Amino acid sequence: MQFNMTKIGQRISELRKAKNMTQMHLADQMGISYQAVSNWERGETMPDISKLPELATIFDCSIDDILGNSRASEVVEYVTTGNAPADALSGGEIVDLAPLLAPQTTERLVAQSGQGREVAAFDIQDLVELSPFVESRFLGEQLLKFPLEKVTSDILAQAAPFLHKEHIDLLVDRLLASNQAMCLDQLSTLAPFIGREKLNQLVDRFVESGQEVDLEYLCSLAPFVSQTKLDQLVEKFIASDQEVHLEFLPSLAPFVSQAKLNQLFNQAMAAEKMNEDILVSLAPFISQNILEQSILDHLDSLKSKRILVSLAPFIDPKVLQFLLTHGSNEA
Repeated sequence: MQFNMTKIGQRISELRKAKNMTQMHLADQMGISYQAVSNWERGETMPDISKLPELATIFDCSIDDILGNSRASEVVEYVTTGNAPADALSGGEIVDLAPLLAPQTTERLVAQSGQGREVAAFDIQDLVELSPFVESRFLGEQLLKFPLEKVTSDILAQAAPFLHKEHIDLLVDRLLASNQAMCLDQLSTLAPFIGREKLNQLVDRFVESGQEVDLEYLCSLAPFVSQTKLDQLVEKFIASDQEVHLEFLPSLAPFVSQAKLNQLFNQAMAAEKMNEDILVSLAPFISQNILEQSILDHLDSLKSKRILVSLAPFIDPKVLQFLLTHGSNEA
């Protein structure tokens, strides 16, 4: 069940004009702003579900006449009046309705799921899609009602931004108990919402699973995981012989150990040309000897000696003097 806001807006406009009403007149009768009516008619927004019966009364028509969809009208009537629909509401229909409903109304429909003939039992993915439209504690309580095997790592990663920490911790404990392993993109999504101890446990599970480490997702995870675990993941990445791209290293540099960053840097420089901007951003984090050697190895390709001004605090004065004397002739 989908609402075509453009067609509904056109229909509201037609019905208003048939009653010889201005947008302002309609707005005054409904106690709303004329901009709201204008937005309806342009198809930018929909009337709140609770306003549809009033709108139908003003236009002397049925809700079906406004929506142009008999099933949608039946569902709206159930939500607003309690008249049971011919067929039970599905989870997908509630998901479609949710942006137009008050949170408590959506929660009432979810709570009725599978309890009678009005609302069918719906699956956990439907519940996750309702996350932005229900209260956080309600969402967590509903997720905890599902069997252990239903609350997968993917489900938890999707729901995490909308959950209270206490419910996330409980769901993570269940995930750990189920021996599921999260992939790195799921871990990076979940990381801002859970404590470091539980995140470290999930990282251990990931390492044990034998999955490949993606450096881009590792950069997103880096601010939240302990340095020990981050180094462990970097070691796993290095051992996989994947290509290292310099562009990712500045995001990792503040969080990974110098030893591991040096390894990543050397591996990247073996395959890429020196990027002066990235080198400057990495200078405070890589070891002095590796920084100096990298500059010496690429001395002829330096675009300008100006880069040495930025690198000077991290280079031995004697090496700096040599670079100034033998580097690029460009000032």
